[in-house]
Amino acid sequence: MKFFELLKKAGYENEGLQIPDFEVADIASDIGKVGENSVFVAVKGASFDGNSVIETAFEKGAGAVFTEYPKGRKSEIAVDNAREANAKLCRAFFGAPFGLKTIAVTGTNGKTTVTTAIYLALDNCGIKSGLIGTIEYRIGESSIPAKFTTPEAYDFFSLLRRMRDSGCAFASIEASSQALVQRRVYGEVFDIAVFTNLSVDHLDYHGDMESYYSAKKLLFSSAKKAVINIDDKYGKRLSRELDGDVVTFSVCEEADYNAEGITHSVEGTKFVLKGKYFKESVSFPISGDFSVYNAAMAAITLIESGFEPRKAAEMVSSITGIKGRNERIISKEEAGFTVIRDFAHTAEALDSFLSSVRKNFKNRMIVLFGAAGDRDPSKRADMSKVVAEYADFTVVTSDNPRTENEEKIIAELCEPLEKLGAKYIAEKDREKAIKTAMDLCGEGDMLLLCGKGHEDYQVFDGYTVYFDERKIARDYLKEGYNEKDRN
Repeated sequence: MKFFELLKKAGYENEGLQIPDFEVADIASDIGKVGENSVFVAVKGASFDGNSVIETAFEKGAGAVFTEYPKGRKSEIAVDNAREANAKLCRAFFGAPFGLKTIAVTGTNGKTTVTTAIYLALDNCGIKSGLIGTIEYRIGESSIPAKFTTPEAYDFFSLLRRMRDSGCAFASIEASSQALVQRRVYGEVFDIAVFTNLSVDHLDYHGDMESYYSAKKLLFSSAKKAVINIDDKYGKRLSRELDGDVVTFSVCEEADYNAEGITHSVEGTKFVLKGKYFKESVSFPISGDFSVYNAAMAAITLIESGFEPRKAAEMVSSITGIKGRNERIISKEEAGFTVIRDFAHTAEALDSFLSSVRKNFKNRMIVLFGAAGDRDPSKRADMSKVVAEYADFTVVTSDNPRTENEEKIIAELCEPLEKLGAKYIAEKDREKAIKTAMDLCGEGDMLLLCGKGHEDYQVFDGYTVYFDERKIARDYLKEGYNEKDRN
């Protein structure tokens, strides 16, 4: 693509520019990726300022540079917001519009489940689609490891282009608050934006709940239609503040869509989705009130995308499970006890997950959990209080400590447990903690591994290690059986 064509497609004028037209080789906001005839966007980040390497970009062959801090350099273009410029340029470079039905989901909890449910529902009825989210990126059946929940602008728009080229009809996308603030998806007009809920999380980044809410709200400024859970107080507020096409869901009050006849069991959740002119039964393989919201939001989004209500309900009901979400990794039939893993890593998510299990399980429940380092520490005490309410025994361990001291994090989690008189032990090494927790399990018990879910890694200070809880638990189970056989 020629540079002047790129400018036009990105919404910029080329009049008055002292830059000769050239064939654009690539767009880069990372100096390490700048090459001959690249366009470099100087983004100022938290730890590195791209404006400090503009001269280096020119030396490496950049044909043009976009910056918020112009100094009269040749081939330099001044912009008000470099992150927005980067997204607009990447979107144009990869050939937008992409011809996909784009669905973006935001909220504290439920993003992964809703986006994955939409993707699986479409896939189960033969509709080729893409997925961008926490667990993985998918283009049809092809899977790409996910570095971020919502990738950087270059990767995001590159994925949409690849989805289009491979024949995908839909893209189901998780939109994180940090990605929205950093304008990673800026310029894309989503067909439907979904709001699940908002609770305390990521305040280490946003500072306070009002800023966190404002970040989430950004998504809806570029959406044709909004689907909102109004049982959440922030969702209700959002539905009132938005102009345009807003569709609401509630279990508790009158809305465009409601759920009734809700039942939970160890097999999952069932309910009736009610719209203005229909009632359709929906089943979902994960038990709990939160699953009603997640499954309903997925079904409503499919209906609002053009599917008949009965078809949408059948599509969601065809889903058999979601990786790392209330996922049974060892069954009672195998071990005499059950092991389940879940991504619950906030007080609200833990409460939803643990309460749903407790409603349907009356035997001893052992909960293993930790808290992430370099994240909002104010939520740790609340997490412990929730665990103490439901667990018969607790194993406190490490999560992703990053640069924070593991012993300090664990101590902060243990203090509320101590005050509440909860039965617990602490083990810093998460692998040892899992094995210890399994050793503690008796006949008919249930062990719940909370916090990591689908993740197959653990992040420490300056390095990341492979860590798959499912493999660790199943390998230890096999070792245990072998030991029994030898005895």
